Amino acid sequence: MIVLQLTGGLGNQMFQYALGRVLSLKHNSELLFDISSFDYQPYTDTKRAFELAVYKVRGTIAKKSMLNRRERPNRYKIILNQYLHLGLNPYPKNYVKENGHEFHLEVLKSPDNTYLSGFWQSENYFRDIRNTIIDDFSKRASPISSRNAELKSDMTKSESVSLHVRRTDYVTNPNANAFHGICDIAYYQRAMKHVEKAVKKPVYYVFSDDPDWAKENIKSKHKMIYISHNHGRDAHEDIRLMSTCRHNIIANSSFSWWGAWLNQNPQKIVMSPKTWFKDRSVNTKDMIPTEWVRL
Repeated sequence: MIVLQLTGGLGNQMFQYALGRVLSLKHNSELLFDISSFDYQPYTDTKRAFELAVYKVRGTIAKKSMLNRRERPNRYKIILNQYLHLGLNPYPKNYVKENGHEFHLEVLKSPDNTYLSGFWQSENYFRDIRNTIIDDFSKRASPISSRNAELKSDMTKSESVSLHVRRTDYVTNPNANAFHGICDIAYYQRAMKHVEKAVKKPVYYVFSDDPDWAKENIKSKHKMIYISHNHGRDAHEDIRLMSTCRHNIIANSSFSWWGAWLNQNPQKIVMSPKTWFKDRSVNTKDMIPTEWVRL
């Protein structure tokens, strides 16, 4: 079995799932989700929950009795060492914790019966099974709404460009702001200018958790459509819509990263911020696919 610690929002969980899917396929093994981190979130203003259920993913939630934890996990790590030699069945014997944000090839060599703890934010972990990951994230647990279906259809008929503005806790939470930072207006202006060199009549579809700010500050001479109706458990529909657009301008957010990565247009232009984390000590060299443009 492969046991996967899930943490963070939907975009983070999608990265974690993708690596777990690779290893479960490699070993022809069961994939289990450890969602216990969502039971204890004392350090964040943005409470998270298991969100992969919106997709028909290939995995199941691990029972708490199987994990048999002796203490609650904190935000960044889970102490497992005291469990590794207890002979718990079927608790994994191997524990792999991510060390930094770079791609680590040795993780893909992890044996069966492994527990994975980390964010794994690089397509290098799962690029070889791209079609499988796209298929997994294309199958939804519920049908698309009429409004989203209409937008999806319109996006295929124009030079549609998704543009994502991430704010909320990146602005209001001091810790999140210090680590992540935000993409400024100048970044979006440069990104749109770059797109418009190659695309004659772009139609911008603007996605944001702060739509009022986006309407006031993100402007273009070209048509702009602001998307603000997908909330809460429907937020995954924004990823679907982003991936339908012909081109993408993403924020420093795993949410719009997935919208761009799932875009199957072979001629797509993807604009990404060069500075992904405000904390410059974090190495993000493997986070952005080489064919994307970093500004």
